[in-house]
Amino acid sequence: MTYKHDRLKDDDDETASGDVPSETEYESDSEVQENRPPRIWPVFVAFVGALGMGLVFQIVAVIVVLQVLLIFDFGIEPPAIDKIGEALKTPEAISALGCANQIIIIGVALFAAYLSPVPMAVRLRFEPLTVSWWHVVSFCLGTLNIIMALGLLASAFNQSLPEVLRDNTWSIVLALVTPYNAGPLLVLMVVAAPLCEETLFRGYIQSRLLQRWPAWLAIGVTSLLFGIMHLSPVAVVSAFFLGLWLGVLAWRTGSVWPGVWVHAFINGFVFFDTVSGRWLDSPRQSSLVIVIPLVASSLVFFVLSIVVLARCKPDVERDHKPFGSVAS
Repeated sequence: MTYKHDRLKDDDDETASGDVPSETEYESDSEVQENRPPRIWPVFVAFVGALGMGLVFQIVAVIVVLQVLLIFDFGIEPPAIDKIGEALKTPEAISALGCANQIIIIGVALFAAYLSPVPMAVRLRFEPLTVSWWHVVSFCLGTLNIIMALGLLASAFNQSLPEVLRDNTWSIVLALVTPYNAGPLLVLMVVAAPLCEETLFRGYIQSRLLQRWPAWLAIGVTSLLFGIMHLSPVAVVSAFFLGLWLGVLAWRTGSVWPGVWVHAFINGFVFFDTVSGRWLDSPRQSSLVIVIPLVASSLVFFVLSIVVLARCKPDVERDHKPFGSVAS
């Protein structure tokens, strides 16, 4: 038998004696790499990269806008320039900056997945749905209770904060939305944010952590990073608890798509619930006649969602491996 690598000096003696090494003793470097546990640090590098590049981009964008206003003298007086912060809270500005930030987020996720030897569709959990569309609908409707609970929590928490830490950005932005300028903001909230954020957090980060950590820890850490990405204290708390639910959906179904749809439903519900009364020129109804049936029906769908998720079987060959066999 002939060996390609000169690792043994006594080939003839061992061959003559019949003591021939098996082929597994000559694993290639790629085979060895495929059998090593996945590293954890790239997860945090990806997160810091996405957060850092997003912050830098927004700072640079504000500086560029200020310089353009000053250099080309559009007749804007210094007192008006001082109000640039208010201008950045318009639907148009939020849509432009938000969509650019989402491009950075999904770009980091795609680049990190590209560097992985695992196929990109597998690494990012772009797997086909393992549940029916009716189940996805029940996930969305069952999330209404979570939205309402988080809304009450966020409102109470925001009021308890010092004035300097309170965040009313989205209240201001949605108050300025009209049917004529709603399109870009709706794309940001219902399309860009769900797809890009779920790809990075539940697709790349959580799926990688699941290969080394128990599910509860991987989902918890991913949700914490998801919350931190939202920066303001109120948004951090809300996003963290929402991230737990989205993380469970991705883990139990083995796919990022249920979380994308639920995320889009949540953002869309918040958007239309906030602006619909003003657009229709009618006050928002919060009477018990509406609230009680809504809560009750959502609770039924939430219980149904838990039953469906309990019956789903995560891929134990891919997830929850303390010493995973897939390199990434």
